[in-house]
Amino acid sequence: MSMIAVWVIVALVAGILEVVVPAFGFLFVTLAALLAAGLALLAFALTTQVVVFAAATLFLLLVLRRFFVRRLRAPGVPSR
Repeated sequence: MSMIAVWVIVALVAGILEVVVPAFGFLFVTLAALLAAGLALLAFALTTQVVVFAAATLFLLLVLRRFFVRRLRAPGVPSR
């Protein structure tokens, strides 16, 4: 199985979890996995893909999650 398929599967699973689990965090894992799939498509090394996936997930969770939670302040959206 190619790494593109692996990253797309990770993105799909995280996307499904985002819908099922009301934690508002799996969206960013989905986006980071799609970014890693793009790197795999461009034939970057697996190490680069994993490092970019981890960095993108961390960045998106730490920076954008707070922004989106504030903007979507509504019942049912945890504000942890």
